Order: sequence, then structure tokens, then C-alpha cells
Amino acid sequence: HTYAYCLLKNHFHLLVRTRSEEEIKTAFPSKETEAGKLISLQFSHLFNSYAQSVNKSFERTGGLFETPFRRIEITNNAYLRHVLNYIHLNPQTHGFVEDFRDYPHSSYGIYNSSKATKIEREAGFEWFGDRNEFLKQHNIQDQKIDLGLKKFIIEF
Repeated sequence: HTYAYCLLKNHFHLLVRTRSEEEIKTAFPSKETEAGKLISLQFSHLFNSYAQSVNKSFERTGGLFETPFRRIEITNNAYLRHVLNYIHLNPQTHGFVEDFRDYPHSSYGIYNSSKATKIEREAGFEWFGDRNEFLKQHNIQDQKIDLGLKKFIIEF
């Protein structure tokens, strides 16, 4: 399940829920691999496909990513809301745009749309209470990273 994304020119963020151990065993009954390794393998396939596509488009070869991807388990609702905000604010934080709402390569626009989507928009709204509270929390321009949550931020 995908809840948020932001694609920037030097990195990207995804907020996803992977399948549980039981769901993985059901979906891949012939696999003897532990769930964490299988999840990492699937992300590896995604990143390798992306790198091949970029290399083909720009007539280049070689690796695209300098460091391996990282994933962090979200263990509480406050952190979940913070991460969703963080992902959407990222283009503004890094100076790619003046206002994150104008950035076209982010799931924020999907949350302001009624078009069909694979993004789990309703779940995102529910984490904040409702759509209005979601928008209200995203409109706080001077958001500071809670020091208790700062250790979870993934930046290279």
C-alpha cells in the first residue's frame, strides 16, 4: 500500500506499508526466504528497473544510486503523520520550489484531487482525523522536526 511519495532530482521518499509475514507467505508460498529479505529483494528489483530505464533514456551505463536504500519501521501514529508531512514538504525544504504545493512530482496533489489513484488517500486523511485536518497540518509553513522524531529522518 502506498501512502505518499516525493521524487526529487537527487533522492526520493516513499511511504508504503509492506505485507505482513503471513501475507507474504500466502502471496509467495513457494518462497522459503524470510519476509524482510523478500521485501528488500522486491525493492531492489524496483530500483534496478528504474536505473535501467534512466540509463536507457540518457544513453548512459553504470550504477545510478550511490548508497543502498534504507527503510524504517513506523511504530506510532504521531510519527506516521510526521513522515507524511515531511515527504510532502521535502521539495520546499530542499529549495526545489518556493511552495511544496506547487511541486508536480509528489503525492500531495493527489490528496487534493478526487481522481482515481493507487495512493491510499482516505487512509492518509484518517491519520489526521479528516481531509480538513490533513490540509490544515500541511499548511503549517514553519514546521519543525520534533527532536524525539529527528533520529528517524533518513537523509544522506
